[in-house]
Amino acid sequence: MSSLRPGLAALLGGALSALLFLAFQTGTVGGMVLFWMAQLPLFLVALSLGPGWGLAAAGWGFGLLVLVAHLLLGLEYAVVAPLPVLAVTGSALRGRKPDPGLMLIVLAAIVVTAFVAADIVNADVSGGLQGRLRSSIGSVLVAAHQGRLSWVEAPTLDRLSAFVPGIMGCVVMLIAIGNGVLAQGALARFGWNKWGSPRMARLTMPRWTSVFTVVAIAAGAAGSGEVRFLGANLAIMAAVPVMFGGFAVVHSWTDKYPAYWPVVPGLYVVSFVVGWTIPLVVALGMVEQWFGLRQKMSRPTEERTDG
Repeated sequence: MSSLRPGLAALLGGALSALLFLAFQTGTVGGMVLFWMAQLPLFLVALSLGPGWGLAAAGWGFGLLVLVAHLLLGLEYAVVAPLPVLAVTGSALRGRKPDPGLMLIVLAAIVVTAFVAADIVNADVSGGLQGRLRSSIGSVLVAAHQGRLSWVEAPTLDRLSAFVPGIMGCVVMLIAIGNGVLAQGALARFGWNKWGSPRMARLTMPRWTSVFTVVAIAAGAAGSGEVRFLGANLAIMAAVPVMFGGFAVVHSWTDKYPAYWPVVPGLYVVSFVVGWTIPLVVALGMVEQWFGLRQKMSRPTEERTDG
């Protein structure tokens, strides 16, 4: 098959990704939304043509940004958009369909590695990475202490500043997951997907992910100083894959009782908008790993082959 059509798709995907990445320069909310969608064209290319063409699209996007702006912007783009896409698709696409569990682990490994690397790089800075983060949001803290931010209490903002890396890591993972799901759904709708869509009810996370999460929680709760900072933020990042393991249990339950399907979208909305159910879903994911809840609620029809 001629590579002209895939090459053109990679070119267009990379160019669109670069343009979406530039949208953050508008400084508007809409621009930030478009900015976080810069991964979507790359996912569309990688999930329809393969990770190799996804890499080609990323190269076009990088080259375009270097050409119209500068090398630093191109490098920032490479870390924010292509790196998660290529790491996830390149390492987790196996055979006929993606492995969502492995995708989540790879994605979490990226943000955890970036966090640890940033902490090491800032080790010589006064206060370390946490000190630099507090300094970077110092103007906001000053405004809060002076009472100019009536909608936030300064002590609350002080405490939240210690969890910025974990929160940002979660945001990065959830945005990548959202872009990947949107891309796969759109491709499957038109029959352009190279791999079959996996069933969420079959997502499986290894037990060591919950062990890592519990150890990080313990370090964040019982430790002090740098140990507490590292433990708390690693716990937040590591909880994301375990959380989706909990969602998989809910999907399995609604597979068994289809009349309760509204529970799934309702749980997603409450978890990601309000947030108070997230610890419960994470706990459910841990229980599933060690006690196999889905095996107890499985049906014979789950043994069918997915397309």
